[in-house]
Amino acid sequence: MQVLKFLQWLFDFSRWDNFTKRVFVYMGIGLGGLFFTEYSVYFMLIATFIDLFCQFIESKWNEFEKEFLDL
Repeated sequence: MQVLKFLQWLFDFSRWDNFTKRVFVYMGIGLGGLFFTEYSVYFMLIATFIDLFCQFIESKWNEFEKEFLDL
């Protein structure tokens, strides 16, 4: 019975952060798209790397604002 409660907790999408939800969608599209084209995995990888890059730039921008604009 604990296993079912764990799975319910694990797949409670309302508790996931936005980045995790987006990566889950990219993986679903990439793996599900394999039924239609072999290039869907490339889409999954490119979308994930673009998202990671945007997250990195956003965190560095927030760090910059915090350090230099709060003087």
